[in-house]
Amino acid sequence: MEKKKTSFTYLDSKQIEHTIEIDKDDFQLTQQDKKLFDQKIQTKPTTFFKDAMKRFAKNKSSVVGAVILGSIIVLTLVLPLALPSDITTGHAAENKLAPKLFDAGTGWWDGCRNYEHIAINTDWEKYDETGELSGSVPDMVESAIIGGTEAIKFEEMSYINAVNRYASGGYFRLNVAAGAQQAELMSWDGHTFDVSGDRTYSVTIKTADTSSFSDWRFGNIAEKYSVYFVWNDATDASIEHRYQLGADVAGVGEQKFEFGKEQLSAIDEDVGRISASAQKPHLSITLDSVENSTNNLVIEKLQFASTYENEKEELDNCSILDANKTLQITAKKEDGSANEYYWITSHGNQNLYHARFFYGSFRYDTYEAAFGDRYSEKDITLDLLKTWQTRGWLTADFSLLDNLKDIAKADRQAKVDEFIATIKYTEEGKIHCPLHYDENHAITGKVKSAGKVVAVEFGGYLTKWKLLYPDRTTCPRYLFGTDDNGKDLLKMTFAGLRTSLVLGVITAAVTFVFGLVWGAIAGYFGGWVDILMERFTDILGGVPWIVVMTLAIVRFGSSFGVFVMALCLTGWIGTASLTRTQFYRYKNREYILAARTLGASDFRLIFRHILPNAVGTIVTSSVFMITSVIYSESTLAYLNLGLQGMDSFGVILANNQQFITTYPHLILFPSFVMLLMMISFNLFGNGLRDAFNPSLKGGE
Repeated sequence: MEKKKTSFTYLDSKQIEHTIEIDKDDFQLTQQDKKLFDQKIQTKPTTFFKDAMKRFAKNKSSVVGAVILGSIIVLTLVLPLALPSDITTGHAAENKLAPKLFDAGTGWWDGCRNYEHIAINTDWEKYDETGELSGSVPDMVESAIIGGTEAIKFEEMSYINAVNRYASGGYFRLNVAAGAQQAELMSWDGHTFDVSGDRTYSVTIKTADTSSFSDWRFGNIAEKYSVYFVWNDATDASIEHRYQLGADVAGVGEQKFEFGKEQLSAIDEDVGRISASAQKPHLSITLDSVENSTNNLVIEKLQFASTYENEKEELDNCSILDANKTLQITAKKEDGSANEYYWITSHGNQNLYHARFFYGSFRYDTYEAAFGDRYSEKDITLDLLKTWQTRGWLTADFSLLDNLKDIAKADRQAKVDEFIATIKYTEEGKIHCPLHYDENHAITGKVKSAGKVVAVEFGGYLTKWKLLYPDRTTCPRYLFGTDDNGKDLLKMTFAGLRTSLVLGVITAAVTFVFGLVWGAIAGYFGGWVDILMERFTDILGGVPWIVVMTLAIVRFGSSFGVFVMALCLTGWIGTASLTRTQFYRYKNREYILAARTLGASDFRLIFRHILPNAVGTIVTSSVFMITSVIYSESTLAYLNLGLQGMDSFGVILANNQQFITTYPHLILFPSFVMLLMMISFNLFGNGLRDAFNPSLKGGE
């Protein structure tokens, strides 16, 4: 029977046949009220570069890296031109200034530096009287100490065994020199001992036992010593008289010895008034050596006295009351003149032991120290005052000083004082004039005459930054501080970075182009061409780059051009190897074979079909090559082979490495900039690699 077109037959899982009648009412048409048409593609056609940039923009980390890198590059172009500081010459007054962004006293980045464990010139007289600690800091500007000298934080008292002009007290240590049998300590006091009448002199010697001191390390304490009073004969200076005050005196304890006319005349009948110039009177302390040990006499006090009270001050000068002070006195003063009171040792050594000493800490404004007000009596001249008037900074009646030599000597000083009273600031002078002149900062003037020449020496306060930078309206401040030559570290860092970046970009461009061509030829043609080119590359690559660089620099010098040449000699090998690998990867793909079949030339196959697929990896390597060049230049700078005559990044770091413990900002700030740049280059390079990967075209 013929099957109806409106029926449907099927077998179920039990192989039972079923027939279903289909009626047109079983179906219902949808979208009967709509008309459907084909629509054209709405997306716009794009290029490979546009698509790459779209993918790059979606990589947030790469965009951040690009922004930071771009900012650094802009700063390398702008800052060296915008900052007014001079980095071509040194500025001794501004060396090692601290980084400054905020005002002094802020506590952070304010141009101040913390000084710890610094020797303090203590006011010992005040300390001994009241126990209160105060003093000054040697070679430091007191006005630059934050809070003044009162803010100095003293550490616990220290004890030192070396003479120091800021120490006090201590013990005078006498010891026998190595190989000597006896040491002699002699006083050259220049004092006239008058024993012609009833005067009596005494000397009190107090020696110490060091067993109670934990830092004693100088050997044996003398068990005994001898004391003599010595002078030359009044009639025959070749005859020396020695009066024994004490023999074999106990080495520890206090002893008092007296001498006068009665004692001394027993040896020299004409002793009378002992002349300091002719008879050279002095005290002599002798100390014998001991076997297998250094023998020491530790003098706590040695004091002369007289029954004649008016001699006390002079005899105190002859005495040892402050060991540290006494040991600083030598036969000659700093000006070359003779010292009257000093002690010398024959066949022995005189040293200091256990003197009091204080260290302290404070915060120091380096900008106030370098640029603040300073009183000067030699820098302010009449010509300089006239120069400031010419510049419109001050006004004064200079006619008062005309023909000063024709005025009576008694009236000259009055004329100078009258002239000083006429000095006034202009409005511009309040901004620019280095002379600080107000009710608290006076100007002085003294008339100096030398024959017919009459001159005026002015004294006053000068604001140093206005003297150094007369065209500036504010005191300089350096964001990164200054180096040991006083150069602005911020400007130097970015000027040096500019040099290093230019070096890196030029080197990377040359090596990229040459390496790309070399690797493309070797990878595309293969065979004997590849073998010969690779053997040459192996030979050249076997020579360490540092050797190539060193030989080039030693032979041709370390100029910019030599650096580029030396870096390019072997720098292209990495790009060539990477390009060769990529060409082997893609040259036998089907689309390359199809293009060759259609008659595409080798040039078209290389640059139109193979290279675009490999460009992502190659471009990334070229970006990283810039950072590699900067690192290489820095390495050579640390080997003293850096660029000559140019402050590159490596040269700056190499010059400042010696200050890493004392002035770490000289290394930290440039290193931070380099770190930021390297991270940015890395993020930027990774973004370029993904963006130029053809397999990701059209993807997210």
